[in-house]
Amino acid sequence: MALEPPTAARYLPGDVFEFVRPSPYFRLVNAGSAAAFVQRHAEAAEECAGALSQYPQLEIEPLWFSYACLRSLGVCDAAFFSGLLRDCAFRGLAWGAWLAILAPAPGMLPELVSALPRAHPRNAGLLRCAITVVEGADPEPAFATLEPVARRLCTVLRGTPLRTRAIRLTPPEELRPQLDEERERVRSAYRRGGLESAQQAARGTLVGEYALDYRAWSRLAPEARQVPNRVAAGGLTVDVQPAPTGMPTTR
Repeated sequence: MALEPPTAARYLPGDVFEFVRPSPYFRLVNAGSAAAFVQRHAEAAEECAGALSQYPQLEIEPLWFSYACLRSLGVCDAAFFSGLLRDCAFRGLAWGAWLAILAPAPGMLPELVSALPRAHPRNAGLLRCAITVVEGADPEPAFATLEPVARRLCTVLRGTPLRTRAIRLTPPEELRPQLDEERERVRSAYRRGGLESAQQAARGTLVGEYALDYRAWSRLAPEARQVPNRVAAGGLTVDVQPAPTGMPTTR
């Protein structure tokens, strides 16, 4: 894994993208079909409200879109929202814009406005819709029907407990020497004994833990995790504020 220079409270892009990957971002960018898509799932959430209230212990197929929304809302703090719009290409822009429409908060506005010049033409309409919703204005006519059905879905989701998750932060500068030393040790082991030797050398190291994908890392017992991380906790009214300076601690 290529480790980029750290910034304040920035999550690893791969960890953020794990929440984007299963999301139906492609169903939300088309102004002609997005509202109908969300309305179907709002109706499903209303009809299956009993099952929805049992998430995450119970998941059923008709509620898959609601679960995708809840997973992201459960971790949507400032660093996560910024990572969506900055580090996850057009998919993250679309999914971040949708989360802002679903659960708008004033602190989201700077990131949304900053992202607009980078948006692919297919995403620009959804992003403009998100900006107007956060501002409390009326969306452009093409997306005018999306905001009411988003409110309808949000009303149902409000009764569902959100699941918080730990997400890895980019490594602080003080860890760079250790990471460089561990990386060289793994390379030397590979030259001497091949892949199995390198895997043995990486076991229990920071560089080995960073090399895991998010799903593999999240299965580690908390006491086995060494990399900087924090428990990202969002909500259905996401109070996204500018990221604080310095490395936050795990809550």
